[in-house]
Amino acid sequence: MLRPAVTSVTVTHTSTTAPYATITCTLTSQPPLRYYGGAYPGGGVEAIASVQCTNVVNAIAVEVLLAKNNVVVAQSPVRYSYSTTQGLQTTDTPHGAGTYITAAETGITFPDGTYIVSTEADSAPLYISS
Repeated sequence: MLRPAVTSVTVTHTSTTAPYATITCTLTSQPPLRYYGGAYPGGGVEAIASVQCTNVVNAIAVEVLLAKNNVVVAQSPVRYSYSTTQGLQTTDTPHGAGTYITAAETGITFPDGTYIVSTEADSAPLYISS
């Protein structure tokens, strides 16, 4: 998470079996969102990551982390979506002063069985003063 922010990364694969379609999946890490109310007194900070594919894939796995001042403060379990073009995962933590980023990775299982893991996508930061 110390690399420059890359908010979206793509994974592209051309099937090795007929119909030899090329599918591109894009992972996007949304900037963290401060919210009020909910599970935490005084509100929290939520990280959201989504995947969009150009055609149906066998499975999409998404994991998202929320970092505060470059330290992971929340980590989601891996969420699997099957026979789909979309995937989504979130995690959150109580808010506090600091700089937050969303970090995410995805693993895609393509129709020919090929499994590819993306590089990490890091959001733009959110600064909370108090």
